[in-house]
Amino acid sequence: MKILVLGDGVMGHARQCEAVAQMLKDSCVESGHPPASILQTDYKVDVKFKRSLAAKILYYALHPQAKRCNGCNRCIRYQVSDRDYAELSGLTADIIISAFGKRTADVNRWLASRLGAKSVVVMTPRRGLSKFDLAIIPRHDRVEDLPNVIRTEGSINFMSPQRVLESAAQLAREIGPMRLFKVALLLGGDYKHFRMSEEMIARVLSEVKEACENLDAEMMVTASRRTPTTVIDLLKSELRPYPRCRLLVIPEEYNPPGAVAGILGLSDIVIVSPESVNMVSEAASSGAHVIVFDEEHFVHEKHRAFLHNLQSKGNIELVPIHDIAIRVRDFYHGRAHTALLDDRPAIKSGLQRLLAI
Repeated sequence: MKILVLGDGVMGHARQCEAVAQMLKDSCVESGHPPASILQTDYKVDVKFKRSLAAKILYYALHPQAKRCNGCNRCIRYQVSDRDYAELSGLTADIIISAFGKRTADVNRWLASRLGAKSVVVMTPRRGLSKFDLAIIPRHDRVEDLPNVIRTEGSINFMSPQRVLESAAQLAREIGPMRLFKVALLLGGDYKHFRMSEEMIARVLSEVKEACENLDAEMMVTASRRTPTTVIDLLKSELRPYPRCRLLVIPEEYNPPGAVAGILGLSDIVIVSPESVNMVSEAASSGAHVIVFDEEHFVHEKHRAFLHNLQSKGNIELVPIHDIAIRVRDFYHGRAHTALLDDRPAIKSGLQRLLAI
C-alpha cells in the first residue's frame, strides 16, 4: 500500500493531511495489511511558482476550458514548475492525500487519474468536489451532500487520547509537580478577520490571574508564531515574574517537543483565542474543559458558525473576556462541563469504505 501526501507549504494543511495519513495507516493495518507493507511518500508541490500576466492571458486564450478542467497534462504543466512536473510524473501511489489548495487539488486528481489511484482531499476543494474518491470537509464549509463527503465538526488533528497522555507525561517530567488545579491559555494571533491586540490580551491575562489566585491554581501559556510582537512582549513582562505561571512557551525562543499536547493533557481547563479552527479543535479534542474567549467583532460569519456549532454540541464554551474568571470558578465547583470532540470515528469509517472499494 503506497500513500502519497501532497503538500502546499501551509503548516496547518500539512498537519491535517498527515493526521489523515496516520488514520489511513491504522485503517490499513485493521484491514489486514502488515505495517511494514504500508509506505508513505511526502511531496511538496512548488506552489510559489508564478506565471507572468502575459503568459496567463495567452494560456487562457489557448485553453478556454481551463477553468472547468479537472487536471489534464496541459493544466498541470502550466500550474507547476518544470521540475515538479518531471518529479511528479515519476511518483507512484495507491492513495493520494492533499489539502484543498487549488494546485495541490488539481495535481491530486491528475495523478490519481494517471496512476489509477484513489484520491482524498482535506477541506473544500475550489472545484471538482465529486471528482475525488473521498472529501473530508468541516461542517461550517457548507457543501452539498455527496456520497464521497465526510463531514467533521472541527479540523482534523493529532489529539488522540494516547498522544495527549504521552505528551503530558513528558512535559510533567520537564516542569515538575504542579498544584492540583491547572489552567492553560492558548493564544494564536492575527488572521484574516481577527486582530489580537495588547489591550485584549491584557484583559484576558487579568481574568486568568484572578482565577488562579482565587482557586490556588497554576497556569501554563503558549503563544504561536502568529502572535504579534507586542503581545509577546506583554506575555514576557506579565508572566515571567509571575510565580503561578509554570510554563510560558514562545515558539521562537522556547518550544519543547509536544508542548501543546502536553499542556492540554496536564490542564483541567483550557482557555483559547477564537480565531484558529485548528487550535480550538485540538483543545476540544483533548478531554479538557474548553473556554473560547469571545466578542462579537472577533471573527467572520463562517468562523462564528464553526464556534457556535461546537458550543451547541457541548464541545466548547464561548465566554466574553470579562466572564472568564467566573466561568473557571464555575467549572472548578462542578457547574460546567464540555464534551470531547472526536471526529476520528467518522473519518476512519470513510477511509475504511475507501479501502473496500
